[in-house]
Amino acid sequence: IYVSGELEYFLENKISVRGDGLWYRDSQQDIPFLKQNSMIFFGALYHFSKKKHDLFIGIQPGAILSQPNMLDTSMVNYPAQINPGISVIAGYTFYVWDYCNFFLNARYLNTKYVGTSKGPLHLDEIIFSAGLGFQIHTRKKS
Repeated sequence: IYVSGELEYFLENKISVRGDGLWYRDSQQDIPFLKQNSMIFFGALYHFSKKKHDLFIGIQPGAILSQPNMLDTSMVNYPAQINPGISVIAGYTFYVWDYCNFFLNARYLNTKYVGTSKGPLHLDEIIFSAGLGFQIHTRKKS
């Protein structure tokens, strides 16, 4: 479970740059695999917009703060570390009003935690998010 936020700026009608932050809260497992897995991303998106509908796809490199839980009976506590990652994101936005929208996002993340006794831990995941968004118009519509 993550709490997420994003900030996006349209450079032109079809191209935007966007930063995303995801704060790791819980895995809902009795013994979680990770203690920490928060992340930030920044990249470009391409939009297929028509009236109030906006489909998009993009790529965002990121920095992931990860810390595995104890992996075996050796009781080793691995430190939190920042790892690089790459993310492909696609989604849909429906603009309800001039200042708010509903969105659905799907993200594939490729990253790994290095330095464990078992070798690198691949932390690839698919993340789905949905919610209510707000927009502020900073320039006149063309």
